[in-house]
Amino acid sequence: MQAALSRQYVDLMNVEVEGLDFATKITKLVNNLIDRLISLEQADGAISETIYPRFKTSIGQGEEFIDELSAATHATIVGLTNVDLEDLVEKAIKRKRRAGPADAFWTSIRVVFASEAALRLVHDELDHEFASRDQAIRTRLHQANLGRRAVGSFFLRASRPGQWAMYEYPFLPPFVGAFLEMPDGSKHVRVATLRPSYSVSEYLFLEFSRMGGEVAYYQAAFEDIVGQCVPQDEVTLVGVPDPTGRGFYCHMARFRRAVLSRGNDPTEWLPTVQGGGQSRF
Repeated sequence: MQAALSRQYVDLMNVEVEGLDFATKITKLVNNLIDRLISLEQADGAISETIYPRFKTSIGQGEEFIDELSAATHATIVGLTNVDLEDLVEKAIKRKRRAGPADAFWTSIRVVFASEAALRLVHDELDHEFASRDQAIRTRLHQANLGRRAVGSFFLRASRPGQWAMYEYPFLPPFVGAFLEMPDGSKHVRVATLRPSYSVSEYLFLEFSRMGGEVAYYQAAFEDIVGQCVPQDEVTLVGVPDPTGRGFYCHMARFRRAVLSRGNDPTEWLPTVQGGGQSRF
């Protein structure tokens, strides 16, 4: 009885509202209530959804994300450059195969990249690292090229056509993160808003699971993004012909469909191989 009263009643008579004692008493009361609700949740998992919605936070996409990604059957990942994503999915697939069949893979996995036009609008840690805005943009575009090539190479090596897809989102993404569907039907969401001067590895990710309204909202948001994307499943090298006509300088990787398309740099060309009287792209 005394323990219950300590969670339900705090004597604030003659306590200054702005004083330290007031803050200490209120904090203790709130923490006691939270502890009690958590213990109720352990007895009945549905209580957290109806009484005290809970979510977790994490910095960057760390080991816990890799574990969740390895356990997922369906995954949608939205990023900017995705320069570090290949390392994450490589670790995730190794864990998936240790826990299951040696050839295990996701039923479906989709990766969204920001377009070049959107990346030119991003303000992140590169703007603080370089004195020149142009140099920061060039570095960011280079990272995006590395990300596309690495992720595309990983998928091609997996030899699972139809189970993966890469997309380019023509606008600045409203968030970065992942939507994961698990074997038991549960859905996990990890999202972070873009923050100037911070790298994605430093973003604060909010994690939702088993929370109907929030999960449904973000599931629809991820689908909205994919619905406005252009499929970009093939990565290719681009460059410029040697002025002498005897060679070709490859200086970047792009999605093939974006090369020499309207609105893109017309100086970038696909390399060709000439043989048997024909030029092959």
